[in-house]
Amino acid sequence: MHVWLLLSLHGEASAQDAPAAEVIPEVPADEPAPWHKQPIDPSYETDFTAFTVPHKAVRLGVMAVDYGLTDDFQIGTSHLALVYGYYNVRAKANLLTLGPLDVGVAANPGVLDAGRFGKLDAAIVSVPITSTFTWRIAKPFSLHTGFRWQLLDVRGTFAFDDLASSLAQFIGVQLPKDIKNSLEGVGGLYGGANLTLAQLRVGFDVRFNRRDSLIVQYRQYTALRGRFDLGYENEAQDLFAGAAVAVREPLAKEVDPSVTLSYQMSYEKFALRVGIPLSTPKALTQDYTPLFWVDQAFAIYWFL
Repeated sequence: MHVWLLLSLHGEASAQDAPAAEVIPEVPADEPAPWHKQPIDPSYETDFTAFTVPHKAVRLGVMAVDYGLTDDFQIGTSHLALVYGYYNVRAKANLLTLGPLDVGVAANPGVLDAGRFGKLDAAIVSVPITSTFTWRIAKPFSLHTGFRWQLLDVRGTFAFDDLASSLAQFIGVQLPKDIKNSLEGVGGLYGGANLTLAQLRVGFDVRFNRRDSLIVQYRQYTALRGRFDLGYENEAQDLFAGAAVAVREPLAKEVDPSVTLSYQMSYEKFALRVGIPLSTPKALTQDYTPLFWVDQAFAIYWFL
């Protein structure tokens, strides 16, 4: 009895004398660094590179909108062009990633009723196809090179000088002088053209951090190939056979390159690019406002 009582008292004393369990305070998770101090991500830019909009993300810009169906494929439309009657779709795929090299291909087919803008009573079908190779040289530097082939099919009733002027406004290139001299001045033409324009594209960007970067873009039309099939009408509206002219013209000496330098400010959900032209094709200063370089130098868009 006394032994049991002593053991019980000793047990209670030991329990009371035991130190309380140490309470370790919770350590709050580290807050993310400011955006401009986060690691540089070259794939953020999808305009002139081989990269695409991420899966389920929406990239909404002033000129176009794109949606990432997967991490390597996007679809969209140039909604600003819709306002001007160019009904189009956009698609782009990142086909291959091999170390620092990415390969992409994009297309933007569409149809334009050219009669809305002047004398040209015709429909223009355009299928631009662009291939891009992006080389991530180092974290701050990326080089982007590739070619764009623009397939054009024109059918309608027009004079050749109207066709030449409309094509110049639509694609930013005037037809070579020898072709114009052989066909212009013939009125009431009916027929069309099937043309392919080749354009070299080069881009280079330097990222100082995740927010700030400088971008240089260079575009040079290199060749025009195709065929004009044209007839003409007399006063009785009878169609007579006319000229069929094959076109195979180098353009590097005919058209100056379009070169722009831009500063881009990129955030997680917003980006703004502002720049200046360093060189624009001389042809653009002859008959119409030289604006087709604008999409190189300027951009504003949101990620939703």
